[in-house]
Amino acid sequence: MNIRKTVTTMKTTSGSIMDYCGNFIYADNQLITIFAGDVRVAPVNFGNSTYWKYEYSMKDHLGNTRIVCAAHSYGQPELLQQTSYYPFGMTMQQQNFYSRNTTENKYLYNSKELQDDQLAGNTLDWYDYGARFYDAALGRWHVVDPHAENYYPISPYAYVANNPIIRIDPDGRDIWELNNRGHVVNRIENTEIDQFVIIDNDGNRIEGNTYEYGTVTERKGHKDSRDRDIAFFEVAGDDNATAIFEFFGDNYTTTSNMPVEWTHAKVGKDDSERNIVGTIHEPDRTSVGHYLRTTGYTLREVNHNHPGGSDPSGIPRQPDGRPATDDIRGAELYQNKFPNVKLNVYRSRIAYPDKGGYHPYNRNGFIPSVFTGWRTNGN
Repeated sequence: MNIRKTVTTMKTTSGSIMDYCGNFIYADNQLITIFAGDVRVAPVNFGNSTYWKYEYSMKDHLGNTRIVCAAHSYGQPELLQQTSYYPFGMTMQQQNFYSRNTTENKYLYNSKELQDDQLAGNTLDWYDYGARFYDAALGRWHVVDPHAENYYPISPYAYVANNPIIRIDPDGRDIWELNNRGHVVNRIENTEIDQFVIIDNDGNRIEGNTYEYGTVTERKGHKDSRDRDIAFFEVAGDDNATAIFEFFGDNYTTTSNMPVEWTHAKVGKDDSERNIVGTIHEPDRTSVGHYLRTTGYTLREVNHNHPGGSDPSGIPRQPDGRPATDDIRGAELYQNKFPNVKLNVYRSRIAYPDKGGYHPYNRNGFIPSVFTGWRTNGN
């Protein structure tokens, strides 16, 4: 979180000072902006007086501020600012609009603050992401990715793996609040920890787990082959991802009235430590693993939970030609492409303390849990 920004030039030791006090921003000790979510309260000079105007931002799927408007005194919306972007964040000057009847909103690309201060006669034009600065003209960070060792094929200075159309980089250091269907309803930027919190319908936090910051490296949203929403998190470290998946699997259960199936996929090479944890927000199915299978990921292991505590579902392919079904059919698809992939169903250790853990299965079937013990870790 920013606290103070001081701008000086080579010609003088004095300069402007910006103070950031939560949702209040001061310039040279003068209050200039108040933020309340997507609403900004900004001063407008009118003759010899100043009044405060409520401004509303409209953003696209990447969080880019596209339109800023206000309620006109006659009840009609008043366009104050319009901004269009090239893919990596440069603004299209010829298509932009800015009304002089307000102070310019500089929270633009990914809703990050544009640093357009004049330094030695040149405009800086960097975006402040909290942990580091981003240059939209280059599409590059000015310092290396702190998790670059997890992504050897990608430049440590690259922004969102060179795919800014569908990805953002929220800093990798956040608190994520999830509702009873696993939807992210709030993301609180944080530079100390990564944390997942489950909240009830009244917004009260009921469960939470904390991890070292930088554990969650990216959040993504996609559509599966049936046009269902897929949400998943990229997680650095097999153990970290196992802990996050088990936190979800232990708490999103039928007995807790929050049945949601989650998938944990270990992806990449054996030593990559790359992982995906995701869901389609359904109580009895998850297509995350098969989405990864068909979109270029290498799968080492795929685990999913059964909120009701059941064994892997389905039957193997029969000698009389009857096809495999359910989880066992899924195992066929996985093992046709990745013969050595490990597959498990996870049962909540909270809801089922005597039989909680991992139950392996493959294309040939599984051993019913009544006849065998369950694994108690994600190895």
